[in-house]
Amino acid sequence: MIRISEHYLAETVARHLLFTSISLSAEEGRQLTKITDKYLQYEIINIIQEDYFIETNNELSKLNLSLIDTKKNIADKLNKLEKNTRIDFLFSKVL
Repeated sequence: MIRISEHYLAETVARHLLFTSISLSAEEGRQLTKITDKYLQYEIINIIQEDYFIETNNELSKLNLSLIDTKKNIADKLNKLEKNTRIDFLFSKVL
């Protein structure tokens, strides 16, 4: 859950928290970072959209940098990921 107050540094802190969360998720070897908070503030939604999260199944998802690899390895990872989530829908929105 991310909430920000009205302060001139609030957006900067929110961006840092989001970046830290994405980085930690990638370091842990997770293929996706997901946000499931249903009551996000307008400012947080804008930050998330600027970071290219995609909405699917009432959650926001973003592919992590840990997915960067050779073409074959990426294809293998995406095939595995597709079995666990609606990644086909996720990519159709990106492309």
